[in-house]
Amino acid sequence: MATTLIIPGLFGSGSGHWQRHWLNDNPQAVLVEQDDWDRPRLDLWRDRLEHEIFRHGTVDLVAHSLGCLLVANLVRRPLARQVRSALLVAPCDLGPTDRLHPGAIDFGSMPDLPLPFSSLVVGSLNDPYMPFDRLRHFSTRWGEPPRRSWPCRAHQHCQWFWPLVAWL
Repeated sequence: MATTLIIPGLFGSGSGHWQRHWLNDNPQAVLVEQDDWDRPRLDLWRDRLEHEIFRHGTVDLVAHSLGCLLVANLVRRPLARQVRSALLVAPCDLGPTDRLHPGAIDFGSMPDLPLPFSSLVVGSLNDPYMPFDRLRHFSTRWGEPPRRSWPCRAHQHCQWFWPLVAWL
């Protein structure tokens, strides 16, 4: 059986965040903790994620925002073979994210290679962290066009978002 790894983005996923609901509802799910949620570095975050994948074996990934880019950066990594699937919710675009949080993120460039595992990308039509045309571009490059899009800012945690994620 696969372990579900929960992968937050910038600033982590605090109390009330839909990823916390997922953890509360699924005792087998594991939060991938990072040492620094406020100043993410791709190399350090990826090392931590790979450690958790190695530790748990076969995994399903549930990522949000910058966590989606972390998952997309697993493409050429050997441990990607252990990923069964990924749910990528409200991925961010590094350009707008850097403008909103100048100098906070050291993640290089946007990953754009096809993912070597099954994925589902969920986003919104009006997300300030990822314009919809860019969401469509990157999710298609990763292997799947976005399947669900709504005029809701997933980064603002709409009240109906958690029931929707549970439905997916």
